[in-house]
Amino acid sequence: LSAIAKWLSEFHKSFDYNTRRGDCILANFILKDEKIYGIDFEESEDGDPFRDVGDMCTSILRLRPEFTDERFSQMRFFIEKYFSISHVPHKDLTEPVARSLIHYSMYSSMGDIMKEWAEKIRSSGLSKISQR
Repeated sequence: LSAIAKWLSEFHKSFDYNTRRGDCILANFILKDEKIYGIDFEESEDGDPFRDVGDMCTSILRLRPEFTDERFSQMRFFIEKYFSISHVPHKDLTEPVARSLIHYSMYSSMGDIMKEWAEKIRSSGLSKISQR
């Protein structure tokens, strides 16, 4: 997750934080010879780069077993790495994560669960949420 946080931070920085990668999920990164490669850029566009961070958080939370304390810890680790590497002011990602969960729920067999978690995150705030 550190390597992805670094890759994503460098991507955003190279576009002055005005472009989002789009579809920023774990499946769109390849690790080869200790190096991370991003693939599938068809959804890249001008926009809020923190939507990418929200998408990656959703991707982490959805790993099986999904929405566990470990997944939330991994998500927080990713967020902290991203902000420490990028040197941009830390932003509350509650809404980007909730929106991403709702967006990806349309493509998932666990869509209802993802929508429930989006609402829990919105009502509690991302920093206070934990396992079921």
